[in-house]
Amino acid sequence: MIGLKESFGSVSFEQWIDRLKKDLKSEDLHELNKFDEIENFGYTSYSHEKSVETNITNTEFTSSDSRNHTNNWKNVVFIEVNDEKEANSKALEVLMKGADALHFSIQKSNINWEILLDNIGLEYIFTEFTLHSADQFGELHTRIGATYQRNIAINFDLVNDDTTRKELKSIISTLNGNYYPILLVDGYSLQQCGANITEELAFCLATGNEYLISLMDAGLTIDQAVACIHFKMGVGAHYFQEIAKFKSFKELWAALTSEYHPKESSSYDCLMSAQIGSLNKSLADPYTNLLRQTTEVMSASIAGVHRIAVLPYDSTSENGTSQLSERMALNISLILKEESYFDQVINPINGSYSVEQLSATINEKAWALFGQIDEKGGVFSEEALQIVRNNVLATAQKRVIRAGEKKDTLIGINKFTIPAQTAVSYKKSNNYLGLPQLILERELTTAKA
Repeated sequence: MIGLKESFGSVSFEQWIDRLKKDLKSEDLHELNKFDEIENFGYTSYSHEKSVETNITNTEFTSSDSRNHTNNWKNVVFIEVNDEKEANSKALEVLMKGADALHFSIQKSNINWEILLDNIGLEYIFTEFTLHSADQFGELHTRIGATYQRNIAINFDLVNDDTTRKELKSIISTLNGNYYPILLVDGYSLQQCGANITEELAFCLATGNEYLISLMDAGLTIDQAVACIHFKMGVGAHYFQEIAKFKSFKELWAALTSEYHPKESSSYDCLMSAQIGSLNKSLADPYTNLLRQTTEVMSASIAGVHRIAVLPYDSTSENGTSQLSERMALNISLILKEESYFDQVINPINGSYSVEQLSATINEKAWALFGQIDEKGGVFSEEALQIVRNNVLATAQKRVIRAGEKKDTLIGINKFTIPAQTAVSYKKSNNYLGLPQLILERELTTAKA
């Protein structure tokens, strides 16, 4: 492969344009220029090295990822813990079926950690916990000890939970100098309320910034503070835009942390996970869901996230999840790794001029919205949060209108729908920051009724 590039002649931008005109049989390339109404930005469906040089002028953002030897990601299974023995049994089952990471969402105040974690080798897998108090964290921290902390993440969300924000100093003191991810920046939940890419990234930047300030105010250095933060994002259906989103966030986070002058190069990195949710899924069409979930996992894995959780497509159903949906959710990552080798190609988007252009556009828009939120006092300010809510509500409404008018085609939801074999009913919506969860199929079904 050495010298292969030199074996082929370079194609100039002008030659590239001439070829496009010939293939399209038209002098007008306007039809190749796109505008995304939901994302509120335009882009071209063709690109060249020259177009990148001339169109991308924002050079303040630099990519950052110290993971340069592998593109592997953890295959996460989400488990709600209402009964410790049942949750433990479920965890052992999915670990035997190929999961290598668990997410325990604790739904009760008193937990028997011995039963929940019985026979689970925490040293061999990654485990994250959604907890509800400093006391719970203290119990878990004592149970796991320092040995397994490098494989643990805690999902305290200080924006959505005033109680844990007040307990931050107690939580930090429990760490006793051993810093690992304890604060979650939850872009995923905002995305599931209908947020577009710009809104999700701006919120993640603003939240991450406030976390850094809070941690440093509590006595941590910038390097220690960065080590305490991790990010979770949703994944939408637009393949290349979602790849560009994750790439953009790496660059934006590196630009933000550089303002605090960290000493460790790893502090420019961000620990990112992706979660595949329900916004564009259908309870009646499992096979189209499988295609959607697969392309969404592909976007996240190509972009180099560290963990991916695929929620079963019927996780929002009152009837509960099926064996088929759970198996699909677990096996997508396994197939992409073991049959398609997505984990073997390091940074596969390097050299993609289209992704570079999209990333540059996203960078500028997300950074500008982050600036607006920051000017209003950051995400701990009600005025700033209202900016976030207003933006997301407007985008969610736009999504529903476009889907209802079939301007956006959603197979199985607004086109080529399949009648449900059983009565379809949804669980009560989750809310995030006072925003309702958006499920397009439910919105369109309700509108028809």
